Amino acid sequence: MKRSGEAKGGLRPPAQTLEAAVADAIKAHLKTSGAALLSAGTPSFEELEVRRACLARITKANTSRLLEMAERVEIEPGRLRIIVALQGEAWEGLDTIEITAPFTHQRKGVERKIVLGDPCPSPDEKLQRTLGRALDWKDRILGGERVEALAKDEGISSRFLRDRLQLAFLSPRIMKAILDGTQPAHLSTNTFVRSDIPLCWSEQESLFGFDQETRLA
Repeated sequence: MKRSGEAKGGLRPPAQTLEAAVADAIKAHLKTSGAALLSAGTPSFEELEVRRACLARITKANTSRLLEMAERVEIEPGRLRIIVALQGEAWEGLDTIEITAPFTHQRKGVERKIVLGDPCPSPDEKLQRTLGRALDWKDRILGGERVEALAKDEGISSRFLRDRLQLAFLSPRIMKAILDGTQPAHLSTNTFVRSDIPLCWSEQESLFGFDQETRLA
């Protein structure tokens, strides 16, 4: 299993944690998308039966076997992108599939784990307050206040203010998600503060995991 990623979201989970998540994602995808895989490319009856038996074995396979199928794993903000190789003549014309699995990265003490699945909308009150303050600061600065004077008035350092002021320049889509509580679960105030946020809205949305889909390759 080739692994890449970390730069986009600063995430690099332990190998054992990642491997378990990848295996779970492969198994879950094959269970939910098995019908589409079986019929892809209009196989013959014999090929269909071979595929059916193959998928049955895979969904019962252990972690090591599932990881052998993963040709490449890319870690992106809020999702894993996995390229899975399907072997055997029955899969001719469908050598690989691409799986994009949304996940939440959670920490409990020193333990870290990856929880797969689309998280339920969960408002982050701290993030919402930070966005509100950033928008207010932006208006005040555009109105003529100097950053240093504004920071002094707020009782914070200029650096603290500048780091959070970035949120005032997020795309409308990201802002709406934050206010609605539907932002990807891995996002927090610290995620934005520690990121070099591009000015281009589409680049922001890609960076922070707002373009997610699962498809056949």
